[in-house]
Amino acid sequence: MYSSWASAFHGFEATPADAAYFYDRTLPGFQDRITMWPGRDPDACRAGQHSSGWNDLTGKIESHGGRTAATLRSLREDYASHLSTLYSTPVAGKERR
Repeated sequence: MYSSWASAFHGFEATPADAAYFYDRTLPGFQDRITMWPGRDPDACRAGQHSSGWNDLTGKIESHGGRTAATLRSLREDYASHLSTLYSTPVAGKERR
């Protein structure tokens, strides 16, 4: 995060748009995710008083796997297969304008 901030504000080619993008897009996502990282007791973690098992990721991994599987089930198979397809050539008979 520090590298992103330094690049946006102090990089050789940094612009005001880079700084705005950092505050608008990069920082909010980080702030949302950071609350999940300290574990079950974030205040104790921030104070350096971790409880035993504070870094147990098993539940998070299982939860993520279950949500991913449910999402894939909810998508129609023909749609899901198109999610990772790159169309690099125009469709025959259709021209761009």
